[in-house]
Amino acid sequence: MKAFLFFIVLFSFKGFCQGIITPEKYKVQDVIRLIKIKDDFSNSLNFVTFSNFPKNWVKPSDIPLLIKLLESHEKCKCYVSVFSSTIPNGESELSGYAIAFIESYRNKKSVNLGLQSCPEYNKEKIDEIFKWWNS
Repeated sequence: MKAFLFFIVLFSFKGFCQGIITPEKYKVQDVIRLIKIKDDFSNSLNFVTFSNFPKNWVKPSDIPLLIKLLESHEKCKCYVSVFSSTIPNGESELSGYAIAFIESYRNKKSVNLGLQSCPEYNKEKIDEIFKWWNS
């Protein structure tokens, strides 16, 4: 029943949330724009839902932008899978998504955010990525 109600919320209220984002239709910078919290955020849900990310979605040309975003504490919407039965009540940070996207590129795997995720700033991971980037 929860899943059914979730889909009603997701698809019934036009403009209330963005629905399911299909990453293969977007570039990294477009997804970044979609996850950012906008000034009119009080009238929308605090999460986004993506379909599966393709394996090589993050391209080498995306890495310089993502490197610039690693230190960003800008607040973003959390991620929720369509299979999740709960909705997070926190916020994520842009640096957390940059880390996830870079890690998928480095490991040659699809972006995997689990059932729900509010990616945040992680100094250890950022240092590791900067070391990799500068080597």
